[in-house]
Amino acid sequence: MPESHDKSAQPATAAPRRRFMRTAVAFYGLLMAVPLWWQAASEGPGLFYPEGFSVADTVGGFVTGALAGLGVVGLSALTTQYTRWGRALADAFAALLGRLSGREVWALALLSGFGEEMFFRGFLQPRLGLV
Repeated sequence: MPESHDKSAQPATAAPRRRFMRTAVAFYGLLMAVPLWWQAASEGPGLFYPEGFSVADTVGGFVTGALAGLGVVGLSALTTQYTRWGRALADAFAALLGRLSGREVWALALLSGFGEEMFFRGFLQPRLGLV
């Protein structure tokens, strides 16, 4: 019997992964939409360019964030490799998410990063402060 080249005939694990990705896109899209809607509807503090905005601070913040992110990734890798609870956590995530492609990992990282920062730091924190 010839092998099927139909792209719709994907492994059974692809459907839950696609559903998970759609849910993540919807959730983080909503997190980003709320502050954008609020900013458009009000005269509140700026979401993207707050008072005192400077390019130097932004570049410094980006470099600091990138270094912190690399540190977290490194610590995560060490924890997964050398501790029982790190391996258990990695196994639990793998069972929950399945095997994600590099593109899916990047998409989740960018969506969660932008969505959470826009909602919590850009929207809630200027209005509620550090509660």
